Amino acid sequence: MSETDWPEDDAESQNPGPNLERQFETDANGIVLRKTQEGHVLKQLIVSGQVMTAYGKGTDPTKQLTDEGKPNYIAQGEFGATYEGIDNRYNSGASSYTVQSRDTLADIARTLWGDASLWWKLADVNGLAAQGPDSRLTEGQSLSIPGQVSGLH
Repeated sequence: MSETDWPEDDAESQNPGPNLERQFETDANGIVLRKTQEGHVLKQLIVSGQVMTAYGKGTDPTKQLTDEGKPNYIAQGEFGATYEGIDNRYNSGASSYTVQSRDTLADIARTLWGDASLWWKLADVNGLAAQGPDSRLTEGQSLSIPGQVSGLH
């Protein structure tokens, strides 16, 4: 390309359109988890390396720019065809947990499900109904973890 083929150094060539500056957050494999553009945030839900959905507000994938040349933002959040909801028929298979020093049923429920108030599910399946959520368990004790999802809240 010759020197005359380059655009003029003027204000229009310095700022050709809307602010298209974007920020990306990625996982260790480089998959985009979050994109921010002009204050609009679009996140992706990734499960086992597969994009399940994009949700938030991002540019329309079918028409990225408006007729005025500005980003065309739309709300997004539909799950793909491979999405399967979890209901009371879902069974992930039971597993077990080995009690660590100073563990309580509430601690373990918080670790497993993110909700300490579900301690009773552990107590019920392990015959520990007489114990409260903050009772200390025996280190090394093996607890069954229920695999059935039902009535969590």
